[in-house]
Amino acid sequence: MMLVAIVALTLSALSLYLSYLAGKKIEGIMPASSEPTDIIKRLTIHKARQKDLKRLIDSIRQKQEEQERQISPSLKSIGLVRFNPYRDTGGDQSFALCILDSNKDGILVTAIHAREGTRIYAKSIEGGNSSHELSNEEQQAVKQALELKK
Repeated sequence: MMLVAIVALTLSALSLYLSYLAGKKIEGIMPASSEPTDIIKRLTIHKARQKDLKRLIDSIRQKQEEQERQISPSLKSIGLVRFNPYRDTGGDQSFALCILDSNKDGILVTAIHAREGTRIYAKSIEGGNSSHELSNEEQQAVKQALELKK
């Protein structure tokens, strides 16, 4: 019987302590002198702020989607192959450069350097292909650019 009384007394003390802690937490949020109408006002203000934040987040999301649409067609991948087309010139001073957008459209620029001068050629790329015949180096540059898109 005495054991039951001790357990009951301990549980009562624990319950009072937990109630005290809960009261302290509530006081941190709402002053002790607050009326129920003050709580309702604060909740109304909080709800309005949440709505404002939701509108702001939606606006930011729309701007982000618009920027993604604008960036999508921009140039995104590059393939570069340097080569030496002639035995009598040193170094890989010639190059084939392919620049593509997200639709695999772009340009292929080839510069062939020789002792007499440098010649530059440009070819269009549509859907990853060119309507012009491509050299091995140009094909490698296009292939590099297409592989970067993956």
